[in-house]
Amino acid sequence: MISFMNLIKLIIALPFCFDTLAQGVESSKVFPVDKLKEDYKIFRDAITDAHPAAFRYISREGLNLFYDSISTSINSPMTDEAFTRLLLLSVAKIRCAHTIALFPVTSWFSNPDIKKRTILPLNFKFIDNQAFVSRSFSKVTSAKIIGQRVISINNVPIETYIDQFLPLLNSDGYISSSRNEQLSIKFKDYFSYFIARPDTFSLELEQPFSHDYQLLKIPAIAISELLEGLSLKDYLPFRFKLETNEVAYLRMDDFLISNLKKAYQISYKKYLRRSFMEMEKKKIKYLIIDVRNNGGGNGEVGASLFSHIAYKSFIHERSTVIKYKKFNQHYVKYAKKGDRLDGYWGIQTDTGFTLTHFYSKLKRRWKPKINSFKGTVTVLSGGNTYSAGSAFVGLFKAEGRGAIIGDETGGYAFGPTGYLRLELELPNTKTRVIIPLVIARLNIDAYTFGQGVTPIFKISDEERIHSLLEGYDPELKKALELFEK
Repeated sequence: MISFMNLIKLIIALPFCFDTLAQGVESSKVFPVDKLKEDYKIFRDAITDAHPAAFRYISREGLNLFYDSISTSINSPMTDEAFTRLLLLSVAKIRCAHTIALFPVTSWFSNPDIKKRTILPLNFKFIDNQAFVSRSFSKVTSAKIIGQRVISINNVPIETYIDQFLPLLNSDGYISSSRNEQLSIKFKDYFSYFIARPDTFSLELEQPFSHDYQLLKIPAIAISELLEGLSLKDYLPFRFKLETNEVAYLRMDDFLISNLKKAYQISYKKYLRRSFMEMEKKKIKYLIIDVRNNGGGNGEVGASLFSHIAYKSFIHERSTVIKYKKFNQHYVKYAKKGDRLDGYWGIQTDTGFTLTHFYSKLKRRWKPKINSFKGTVTVLSGGNTYSAGSAFVGLFKAEGRGAIIGDETGGYAFGPTGYLRLELELPNTKTRVIIPLVIARLNIDAYTFGQGVTPIFKISDEERIHSLLEGYDPELKKALELFEK
């Protein structure tokens, strides 16, 4: 799903020099070395001090050595965009999807004229470190290019771009499905911002199974034109429909309460109650819950959803851990005011803040709804399933409620870092950093260190390629086949 807000909020940067590749990309304000080093020290101190899982995948000594090397590399003036690249590389090192570096709001990337920017009019799907065309927004291409493997763009092998982009992805742990999905979403923005914005793209394509080659020249497209090519389903994060007389389909692309209210003008409780009442009325036997693009949100929504399909009472979380309840460190003075800290999570002053509470409802015992769904349930998940979305899949699997189809979730199966967050705006470059403050421990016994929740039925790479060529949804197809059996 692509929207204007997603396009302007994608976090993109490259750790390497693009002197030979990056042409026609505007630069921004240049900052002196002392100001850059000051900002980097604030960032570094905040990460190593406040982040509750900074040393989960790397030792304190190893992270400090890495950050020393980054600090040493700041030996000449650079733009805020170049500095943000260093932060993104630094963030990726701790392997936490909830830790985010953002471009300054004054940068070119956040310019309100972004709709005028031209961009590659194709979406790619990355499968096993290979790129396949998954969607075209161009008026001059045919459907025949969907599913074609990308060999090169503008005479540069696709592997060159992949090797440059992958080190900047801030995924949880060692989850490859997450990295593939992130690259699929961000590729054309990476290319547009850091490589070039040509008027025409030259692509070398290959048919995956016949190995027939073709050369394609395709004009760039303005973002405003791309947005016009999106349909209503690209924007609605929630959808309920009846696939057949016996099968219902419920898609939830996030668990953000505010988004559901915007989409349907009702609370999530009413939305779920209405959907399950419809299933009861229609005597639905099978339910598909699609959280493949669920980036998380409020864990209570996930727990409430599960209570509608639960056979018995359950506990969603075992514990939450936070390093501090009182923050008065030097970096706190750069915290964004009113970022759900003042009044909602705690009391904020000019010198810091004191937390008064954070999520506790998830640790209580939840009971099934009186008329909870007793039929067969299947969940669709994948590398875009994060945070509270991944936690829902973990709960579903731990409770043995049904089959999971797709790919490993992008969120760590142990539990997310998140809930409360510290958002800093660095004083000189105005680069922003979001740091989670809480580690959640889900009520799950079986998990692998650094990995997500694994599916029961994994869609193979070959099937994914076939689904692109033939135009079907492999997870949905598998679910309907299971129901028939």
